[in-house]
Amino acid sequence: MKPALALPTRRMLTKIEAANYVGFKSTAGFSAWCPVAPVKIGTKVLYDVRAIDRWLDSLGCLQASEPKRSFADRAGRGPTSKSA
Repeated sequence: MKPALALPTRRMLTKIEAANYVGFKSTAGFSAWCPVAPVKIGTKVLYDVRAIDRWLDSLGCLQASEPKRSFADRAGRGPTSKSA
C-alpha cells in the first residue's frame, strides 16, 4: 500500500509539483489536460493550488441531478437506502 500524499504546504507549486499534486506521472500529461494557467512571478512559473482545486472540483463525480446521500445511505444502512 502506498503512503498517502501530504497536502502541499505552499500555495504555489512548480509544474512538476502541480503534476504530482493532481496525480499525473509526467508534466506533459498535466499540460495536456489541466486548463489552469500558470502565474509568472519574477523568473518563476508557478501554479496556484486553489485554481487547480477549483478545476478538479468542477470535474465532480456527482451529477447535478443526483441527490447527495449520507454515508449511511451509500453504505446501504440509512433510512433511505434500498434493502436487497
